[in-house]
Amino acid sequence: MSVLDQCASEILEGNGVQVLMEMLFEKSSSGNSSELAACERVQQKAAVTLARLSRDPEIAHAAIKLSCKNFNALPMV
Repeated sequence: MSVLDQCASEILEGNGVQVLMEMLFEKSSSGNSSELAACERVQQKAAVTLARLSRDPEIAHAAIKLSCKNFNALPMV
């Protein structure tokens, strides 16, 4: 059992899924290359962590709910 499996409930209770989802949409404020690269690394780590955590059905459901909420908040064009 991995560390992620052991602490999935704590991550859920602490809004960790929401934080990880927000990291996926983080953008560099300055646009310089080192900041862009750092931002990309954070997004990659967040994506991998969410993928691993999503083996837990509760985590997967929470991520889906957040995705739907974020999608519905987007302005219609």
